[in-house]
Parts: sequence; structure tokens; C-alpha cells
Amino acid sequence: MEEKMNTPGLPHHGLRVWWRSVDLVKLVKRSPPGHAELRDQATRAAMSVGLNISEGAALEGAAKLRHYKSARGSVVEVVAAYEMADAIGESVPLDDVLEHGRAIYAMSGLGLRPRGGPNHSPEERLHLCSRRAMNRSAVEATDS
Repeated sequence: MEEKMNTPGLPHHGLRVWWRSVDLVKLVKRSPPGHAELRDQATRAAMSVGLNISEGAALEGAAKLRHYKSARGSVVEVVAAYEMADAIGESVPLDDVLEHGRAIYAMSGLGLRPRGGPNHSPEERLHLCSRRAMNRSAVEATDS
């Protein structure tokens, strides 16, 4: 994952999940499904992930949560497009897409209360979920 957490600028630049979504878009662009409808769907959904995260980062309250939930749905759609491509016999980087998808899904899991209490802002919850997802990834990597 490309880490640019110290990049100054807009609200989404400080979110790990944003940078992970950029990596997902690059992967989809580099290795799209061959089936035209799946390629189009995966590309649009991958773009939607990052765009919803970035827009949500600039908002507050219910609007912020709505955008983060939409990003979460879009990442599931990207994974499903690659799973379908794999199911019809295409050679696609399903494992890599699944890795990014699981991480983004976990990082954007704002409906779950992170440790530390329920009084965190949505942005604080996103950072806490991002840290937990990164820690899980590190533990899984050492278990393999």
C-alpha cells in the first residue's frame, strides 16, 4: 500500500483508507477483467470507492457516514466483479483484489464501534478502524 499519510492538503489525504483505494484503482486499471460488462462495472465501482471516501472526509454527520457506507458497498462490488470474472474462467488477480477489498471494507466499517468508546467522530472511527485493519494484516502476514 502506498503510504502518503503526511501529504498536506485536503481532508481525505490523511486517511489510510483513501490511499488504499488509490492502490485498488491502480490494480483495476492495470489488470481489468476481460469481459466488457465486468470491466466497466469494476472500473466504475473502484473509482466510486475513492471518490466516496474523499467526499465523505469533507462532510459531517449522516452525510459523512452515507458516503463511507457507499464506498464500502462499492468495494464489495469490485470484488464481486473479479469473482465473477474468475468464475467464467478469466485469469484475473482475484487474490490481490480480495486483499485490497477486505482491507478497505474493514477500514470503512463505521457501523462497528471501535475500542475506545462510542463518542468518536466518524473520522476518528475511520482512523481507528484503519489501524485495526492494518494490525490484522500484519498479524495475518506473520501467521503465514
